[in-house]
Amino acid sequence: MRCLHVVPALAPEAGGPTTAAIALVQALRNRGLEAEIATTEAPPALPIPVFSFPVSRWTLRQYAFAPALATWLQENIPRYDLVHLHGCFAHSSTVAAAIARRHRIPYLWRTLDHLSGPSLAKGRWYKHLYLRTVDAANLRSAVFHCTSEPEAQWVKGWAGDRPVLTIPLGVDPIPAAPDACHTLRQRWGLPIDTPIVLFLSRLHPKKQPEILLQALAGLDRPWVALMAGTGDPAYLKRLVSLSQNRGLGDRVKFLGFVQGEAKTEVLRGSDVFALPSQSENFGLAVAEAMAAGLPVLVTPGVQIAPEIERAGAGLVIPPTVEAWRVALETLLADPHQRQSLGQNGQMLVQQTYQWGAIADRLVTVYRQLLSPS
Repeated sequence: MRCLHVVPALAPEAGGPTTAAIALVQALRNRGLEAEIATTEAPPALPIPVFSFPVSRWTLRQYAFAPALATWLQENIPRYDLVHLHGCFAHSSTVAAAIARRHRIPYLWRTLDHLSGPSLAKGRWYKHLYLRTVDAANLRSAVFHCTSEPEAQWVKGWAGDRPVLTIPLGVDPIPAAPDACHTLRQRWGLPIDTPIVLFLSRLHPKKQPEILLQALAGLDRPWVALMAGTGDPAYLKRLVSLSQNRGLGDRVKFLGFVQGEAKTEVLRGSDVFALPSQSENFGLAVAEAMAAGLPVLVTPGVQIAPEIERAGAGLVIPPTVEAWRVALETLLADPHQRQSLGQNGQMLVQQTYQWGAIADRLVTVYRQLLSPS
């Protein structure tokens, strides 16, 4: 079975969606599928077949307008049995859906939270116009792939009578790093008993890192926050200014984008993971933190929050500074609770978010879509 995954961009700085797309295709290939990616701005030396094309510099970057990619899709989609789209409001998804539809090739559409109420509220007029005009016919022929049940409920409002499937993402195993607690603190000149709060995500207003910083500023106990991620330089400057104005000084470290051994070290060496995001269709960084044994603090907007709460893997906190201050105070004061929540999170990942099992579910869906009946 030949399956083409169409991803707007594979730049590592894009975070979870990029990581998930690569891991998903690798898992499908491990199951014997001839799965490949067509995209823009892919890094070199990926472990899977990727066809990457440049983005036009004369259009909105988030739309990822790539004429050469469109030409390639026109010529090559007919060679595939099935197409799997990643993301809405992207040139690649719109073009690939139209071509697949014209050639009667079935396609799944992973919406990446783009059809949720909070997401559509930003740029409401043009997003609704785009969906009702440019992508109207494409939506009417898609099978939708959501990664959480709350996301699926949003998508059903746009799907009409089309199928909406809920299949979560997986998590790659986090390498062991038995000395990470020591080496991470040594790297930043911290006492060995200083609790570390980790924010590992894009620095974007949607992620609401200001809530975390202001909540931490209200604590009387020792702590250090590692802010691992990239973002718009102007927004990063605002966060640095906020940190300085609240007198947080050297207790907040802005690490930039981390990957490889550096990412393993912050995951294995921190004490608490925090993501006060307004909305996450899944929350891959949250799942990675649980895989590393960290207790997680999230908002109800993180769509796997119900699973976290049921498993006792973390705390689900309303997105207010005071609520987050209290939750952080509670966890930082109780290492036994942190350990218990972290162990529960690891169990949740092992039972629910394994790429092999998720690939098996997708292969079953692919075969059903290709079945003559």
